[in-house]
Amino acid sequence: MNIPPINLNSSIIEDDKQKTEAFNDYFASQSNIDDSNKLLPRDDTPPDRRLNNPLVSSISLNNNLCKINSWADKWLVNFNPSKTESIVFSRKSEPDYHPPLNMNGVIIKRVQTHKHLGLTFSSDGTWNHHIEKIISKTLPRLNLLRRLKFRLDRRSLENMYFSCVRPLLEYVDVVWDNCPEYLKAKLEHVNYDAARIVTGATKLTSLRLLLAECGWETLQQRRDKHKLLLFHNMVNGKTPCYLNDILPDQFRNIHQYRTRSANNFPSVPCRTTYHMKSFLPSTVRLWNSLPQI
Repeated sequence: MNIPPINLNSSIIEDDKQKTEAFNDYFASQSNIDDSNKLLPRDDTPPDRRLNNPLVSSISLNNNLCKINSWADKWLVNFNPSKTESIVFSRKSEPDYHPPLNMNGVIIKRVQTHKHLGLTFSSDGTWNHHIEKIISKTLPRLNLLRRLKFRLDRRSLENMYFSCVRPLLEYVDVVWDNCPEYLKAKLEHVNYDAARIVTGATKLTSLRLLLAECGWETLQQRRDKHKLLLFHNMVNGKTPCYLNDILPDQFRNIHQYRTRSANNFPSVPCRTTYHMKSFLPSTVRLWNSLPQI
């Protein structure tokens, strides 16, 4: 098979993401794949098509899988359908029926949870499985700290907690901060146990006093700061376009009046409490509550 060479200008293509885009365009053109529906996987690109009809959606996905198989046959690439999973997200008590997906003559297994880039998604849109996995990962590390608390000084224990345990509790926390309060309480309990280990306090010590002694913030306070930091980057155009595009217009762009809330954003309409606690509606409220400079 004769494959024409690919020409890359190193002065233009500066990072891996741009190289990935270039190779996607190249292989799409060589395999006669429609440029509007590139099929090579991109972990950092959100879906750009929304289909409300399950039957139409399954037909579209199966057609794309057929194109992937044709592309793989042409370029001598083997895909393993047994390692491929499908998941249907729905908040309905009785979700609609979605026809199965087929890849290379094999029905793709449908799952209830799927881990992607370290985040466990559940088909019902909840974060129970993800939070439980976080806690199960942190407990062995807390036990290690507990065994070392009489051998290491307080600062060493604190640094170990900050570097080895707390990052697990805060990984992409801006995404799952709308989880129920009882799950947040479980995470705070891990933070509380770590504070007791570092300070040598007993179980009867007040959480508020213990955190004040350590100079730590609660995990909820830290999640709020993480959301505000991401929102600030979105406002200033420092995030991908698919995040910038979901921002509502600031009041100064809606009217010409010079008011104290000109830099604020209108509230995001929410039909459910679950949506109201998700990233954008909750962070808009946090942003609007900041003191005006």
